[in-house]
Amino acid sequence: MDSRFVFEEPASWRGGTRQLLHGSEYEVINPTKPVEDHPKQVEFEMMSNNPILFGNTTRFKIQGRFERKAAPAAAVAGEAAAAAPEWEPVPEADAANVILAPNWFELMIQSLDIYHGNGVIRTHDEANFIPSMLNTYLYSRMDPTVKKFLCAEDVAPGNGVPSSEVKWEFGSAEWTSYAAKVFSGENINFTWIPLHTFPFFQSPNFLMDPVAMKALPALRNIGKVTVRLTFRDDLDCIWRKRQPINNNKTYRFKFTGMSLGMEEARINPSLERQLFSPTGKSKALNYPGVTKIMKAETVSNQVFFHNCKFESVAFPEGIFIFCLPKKVIASTYKYSEHAANTSVFMAHNIENLTVDYDGEPLNLKQPHFGDIKDKQIQLKHFLDHIANPPFGLDIDQSKLKRADFENSFADTNFPCVYLNLCSEGKQRLVPHQNSGNVLARDCDLNIGIKFGGTGATANGTYVIYLFYTDYSCVLDLRTRRFTPYYNLK
Repeated sequence: MDSRFVFEEPASWRGGTRQLLHGSEYEVINPTKPVEDHPKQVEFEMMSNNPILFGNTTRFKIQGRFERKAAPAAAVAGEAAAAAPEWEPVPEADAANVILAPNWFELMIQSLDIYHGNGVIRTHDEANFIPSMLNTYLYSRMDPTVKKFLCAEDVAPGNGVPSSEVKWEFGSAEWTSYAAKVFSGENINFTWIPLHTFPFFQSPNFLMDPVAMKALPALRNIGKVTVRLTFRDDLDCIWRKRQPINNNKTYRFKFTGMSLGMEEARINPSLERQLFSPTGKSKALNYPGVTKIMKAETVSNQVFFHNCKFESVAFPEGIFIFCLPKKVIASTYKYSEHAANTSVFMAHNIENLTVDYDGEPLNLKQPHFGDIKDKQIQLKHFLDHIANPPFGLDIDQSKLKRADFENSFADTNFPCVYLNLCSEGKQRLVPHQNSGNVLARDCDLNIGIKFGGTGATANGTYVIYLFYTDYSCVLDLRTRRFTPYYNLK
């Protein structure tokens, strides 16, 4: 019918007694102990009488200042010792001689653990120290609207990352601009929502996905949640001084405060009981989110073939591979050791990948999706980054260059390989000689890696991720326990 002759019913917003959400209250949770200048561990205890909402307002707030201190004056015989140098704000001019690591705040973090009662809520299987490097890539590439939600302040560490092409270096426009904001001589304040961390970050694109981030039931009913941030011992790991300039100053980020903002919902009591009671409509709550399963593979230099096996895993949506210095996973990495004018990820030298699941290959003919040097396959990978991007996180289209796929991003800050294992939507590829029933169970997944050039990268660790973007964990309302949605070792 012609829409000019269709008349709508009046709006139904006046039915307040049937409305679930009545409003919300905002609380600020302080750490269990005062935050030190150089903290080792910071804990927050979350307890509520009402359901907790996640999104814009439930996030961490960090305050601090970048400071420097001159080296002690040399002792002079017969003279009184000079007073010890004092810490002072870092002036903007120092940006010419000292540079912060990209995503510097997360680089200082050893681990972020979410406890429910005495147990850790697990939604990923990945090693410490790796997430900060992966997140640097994600901050650099993510859709600009998503990034504004996550990095609302100019000084937010997620804004201090390189673009996909320009190196993060002294004199670069990106570093110069960011340094002017953080080396202001004043305290800086920024908010932080850890990427892909339940319950703070649930859907792949935060608030931009059609699937809403789900509320937690009132914690008085299921038990408190404790958030524990453990920092590295050497918080100076985020600095690199310009060489060969003689700069004997010491630099630090001094924490002056940290808190956790939390939004509590006021909802219709009778509907709350229906939603969250173990005898109500739902016995288990499935929470959306990203699940990551990671392996770190040490491959000897000049090796040309390597096989990586994931045991008993659900068929993933995709595989993401990159290479990092060995010292990252060994927890001894310092940004001061990062060579000038080099990329964030190391060169990977990967030439070809093969994948089989439950012993059956996904491809028999060539070219196939693992032939990353083939022109036709490069076009497929380019389009996959648009339709089914890594970790489901929408990419800033202005940073997608067709030419970057010709050498697996070797000329960018993030050399990497991504294989999309889905066809339409989230439907998975099915191995040869299988009817599709293999997708109903967890099986072994093998990845064969062929290296070109001089073989595997020297002094590198190959980081291999499998990922899923639909669900992350399940809350059983009867046992009041969180369990991973997917099988994690």
